[in-house]
Amino acid sequence: MQSGIHTAPSNAAFDADLKRRNPHWGVRDVDDLVGSAAPHDLDLHETVKMPADNISLVFSRRRVRLK
Repeated sequence: MQSGIHTAPSNAAFDADLKRRNPHWGVRDVDDLVGSAAPHDLDLHETVKMPADNISLVFSRRRVRLK
């Protein structure tokens, strides 16, 4: 999902199926993942479109500036 919206109807159906199996499962929102990564010094570096309306997220660690 991006900004709370599924990127395709098939992803919405997949999300519903996962949540039916286990309420803790499901398709995660990119914004939530970026927020979860930030406290670990990770920034979203790239979003790569994949087949079947999927995306891969590439995170990179923030560089620490030495004084």
